Amino acid sequence: DRMRVVIREYNRTEEERIDVAQRWSDETNWPRLCAPRYDPNVTYICYGDSFKTCREPFPNPDFVSYGDYMLRKRSFRVETTCPLYNAQQLWKLPRKMSRISAVNTFLCTSTDVKKRREVPEDDSEQLGNFLACRGLRTVLLPQSACMEAPLADASLYLHLVLLPQILYHLEQRLVVDAFVRHSARISPRLGGYLKRVNEHSMLEALTAKSCAVDWDYDRLEWLGDAVLKVLHTDALVNAPALKEWTSCLHEGDLSVVRSAMGCNARLQELGRGCGIDTFILTRPLSRGEWTPTALVLKSDNDGSDLAKDVNAKYRPSSRVIADVVEAILGLIYLNFGFDAAQDVAVSLAITLPLPRTDQLVDYDFVCSQSPPSPRTARRVASFLGIDTVLHPSLLVEATTHASCLHHQTPSYQRLEWIGDSVLSLAVRKHCFNKYPDLNVGPLVVIESTIVSNETLAYLACRERMQDIVRHADSTLPSRIESFYCDLRRNDWGLWTTDPPKVLADVVEAMLGAVHCGFGFDVGQRSALHVVSPILDAIFAHSNTSELSSSSVTNTMMNPRQVLYEMVPSVKIRTLSEHEYALRFATSKSVWKCGRFADTSPNGDDVVCYISCCNATLLALSDHSTNAARNRCAGLLASVLGKPRNDDLVAALACIASNCRKSDDEELI
Repeated sequence: DRMRVVIREYNRTEEERIDVAQRWSDETNWPRLCAPRYDPNVTYICYGDSFKTCREPFPNPDFVSYGDYMLRKRSFRVETTCPLYNAQQLWKLPRKMSRISAVNTFLCTSTDVKKRREVPEDDSEQLGNFLACRGLRTVLLPQSACMEAPLADASLYLHLVLLPQILYHLEQRLVVDAFVRHSARISPRLGGYLKRVNEHSMLEALTAKSCAVDWDYDRLEWLGDAVLKVLHTDALVNAPALKEWTSCLHEGDLSVVRSAMGCNARLQELGRGCGIDTFILTRPLSRGEWTPTALVLKSDNDGSDLAKDVNAKYRPSSRVIADVVEAILGLIYLNFGFDAAQDVAVSLAITLPLPRTDQLVDYDFVCSQSPPSPRTARRVASFLGIDTVLHPSLLVEATTHASCLHHQTPSYQRLEWIGDSVLSLAVRKHCFNKYPDLNVGPLVVIESTIVSNETLAYLACRERMQDIVRHADSTLPSRIESFYCDLRRNDWGLWTTDPPKVLADVVEAMLGAVHCGFGFDVGQRSALHVVSPILDAIFAHSNTSELSSSSVTNTMMNPRQVLYEMVPSVKIRTLSEHEYALRFATSKSVWKCGRFADTSPNGDDVVCYISCCNATLLALSDHSTNAARNRCAGLLASVLGKPRNDDLVAALACIASNCRKSDDEELI
C-alpha cells in the first residue's frame, strides 16, 4: 500500500504538489520532502508547523520580518498570517561513513570542541529551537512558498539513499565473518585467534586503500612488517634447519637472506595459496564501481557481464596481498602477543619453528679478552633497564668493534643486526598504541627520528657508553669528541651532527644481547627504556593533531628529506673546500659561521652546495660531510618554507619540469 501511494504521488503535476502543500496540517504524515516555489532545485525535509507566522521578526536586523525577507530577498510575496514550517536543507549526503573514535574529542583543542557544540545565534532563532538531523542547515519555510517533491515520503527517500551504504558495509562484515571461518579451515591456530578479535579490527586488516574509507590496513601492515622482521631474525639465528649454515654468515649476508624470506613475492604467494586474496576488500562505494555480490550487471545490448571489468580493475595486486598478510600478523601480535604471532606464522609457513627455550643463541664461547668489570656490567644493565647483568660473553661481544681483528671474540655486528629489528618493533608498537588515529606517514617520521644513528649516538654518549667500547681505531676518540662539540649547536639539533656509527651500533648490539640472553619480552622493555628520553621529549611537546601537521613532522625529519619533498628536483653535492674554491673561482662565497665568506684553496672544511637546473641555490661550509649536507638542506628548506616563498617553490618545480621536457625532446 505504501508503494502504491508513493507511485501515485510521484505522478502528480506541479500544480497538484503545490495544492497539497497548502493543505498541510497536523494530520499530515511527517516528515515530508518539499521544495520552495522560488527555488525548486533545492530540496528540504519538512517536519511540521513551528507555530510561528511570517510576521515574526527575522533574525537578521536588515529585514523586519520573515515576510519582508521573502519579498526583498526571494521576490516572493507571502501573507503575514502564513504559517512557518520547520525544515532542514537536504543539500548533500556523506559519501563515506566515518569511524567513530572514542578519542575524537581528545584529539581536538577545547576551542574546537566548543565550536562544534555551539549553534549560531541566527540559526537558533530562525530554527525555533528545533534540531532533527545534526549537520543539516535549518530554516523556517512559509507554507505558501512550498510545494511537495515528486517523492515526498522523506523516510522512504532517506532509506533508499542510504541503502547502498548499508548494503556496502553489511557486505564488508559478511566478508570478515567468511574470512574467519575460512581461516579456521586452513589454519586452526589462525582461526582460533581471529574468532576472538574485534570485528572492526579484522575489517581494518582486510581493507585496502582503494576502498576510500576512513580505515585501511596501512597501520597494521606497518606494525606487522616489524613483527615479521623479528620472526625471521629469530629463525635465522636459532632455527635448527638454518642455524648451522647461518652462523658463519656476515651481517650483510644475513640481511639479504632476511629480506628474501619476507619479500612481497613470497608473501603474496603464501597469501594466494591460503586463499587470503579472495577476502581482501578493494572496491570503493561509488557509482558503477560496486554492486552487491549477489547481483550481476548485464549489458542491454549483448547480455555480457558488466561486473567482470570492474572486478578485474580492483583485483588485489601482489603488493596488496603481501601487505594484508603482514597486517594480519600485526593484528595477531597486537591482540595476543609475539608467541601467538609466531604460532600463526609457522602454521602459514611464513617462518620456521623454533625450539622452546628462553636462550636465543649459544654464547658460551671463550673470550680472548678480559671480562668486563662488575661495575661496567652494572652500568650497562642500568643503561638497558634490566635487573640482571648480561652474560660476560654477550657483553664482550656487544662492545667489541670490528677493528679488533686479532681477538677471537666476534664483533658486535651480529648482535647489532638482531638489535635493529628488536628496536624497530618496540618503537612501532609504542607509537601505534600511543597515537591510535595517526596515519603511517607521521608514524614513520617519528620512528626514523627515534632509531636514527644521531639519536642512538646521543643516548650512548648521554650515559658515556663510549667508554666501554673495545676498539683499535685511533681516530674514534677524536670523532667522538667532535660529536660532543656538534651537540652544543642549536640549529636543527641532532641532524647537524656527524656521530661515529659505532656509537649507534653498540646501542643496538646491547639490545640484541638482551633479546638473545633474556628473551623477547625483556628485550622489548629494554629497548623502550633506552629510547625513553627521546620518546618523552616527543610525546610531551606534541599531541596527535600537531604531529599530523607537516610543520611539526618536518622538524623531526632529516632536513634533506624535507627539502626533497618541497623541491624533488634539487641536487645536493659535496666537495672539499679547496676543490670548491678551485672549481667555482668566480662565485666561491659560501655560508659559514652565520655569514657569507669566501672559500680558501687551503681550507680543510667540506662544502655542500644545492643546485636546481644547474643553478646553485645555496652553498654552506662545515667541518664534516654529514653536517654540511644537513645544515645546508635545513637552511634552504627554512627559506623556502616561509609562506611568502610558496611561489618560489612552485617556480623551481616548474623550471625543473620544463628542463626535463627539453632534455626528452633532445633525446627524441
